[in-house]
Amino acid sequence: MDIEFVDSSEVPRQPDKVQILSVQANLLSDQRRIELTIEITPFMEQPDLEIQALAEDGRVAASTAIIGVPNQRVSLTLHLRGEIREGRYRVQCTLKYDELELRNSAEAFVIVMRSSTNAA
Repeated sequence: MDIEFVDSSEVPRQPDKVQILSVQANLLSDQRRIELTIEITPFMEQPDLEIQALAEDGRVAASTAIIGVPNQRVSLTLHLRGEIREGRYRVQCTLKYDELELRNSAEAFVIVMRSSTNAA
């Protein structure tokens, strides 16, 4: 007889089994900040996260890194740098275990629409 005490989806995993489950990106009303929520599978060893927001032309508009992600769910705000242009911005998140050369990526998109009332 098998008795399961813990939901198997909540069991901490080895680095080669850790993945990004979801990336949610919401552009805030000032059109200069992106609110991010990233969910990853439970882990035994803390991974690192690299995050970039890229404009349609490939320009890096924001970037950050978290060394040793403390929790399964990470929330943060990215501040877009430089000239903010209308268009679609791609937010790319890469989960890494550098010493093991393991990577997993996921992305989300936001659309900046500047109007005459909020142009800087």
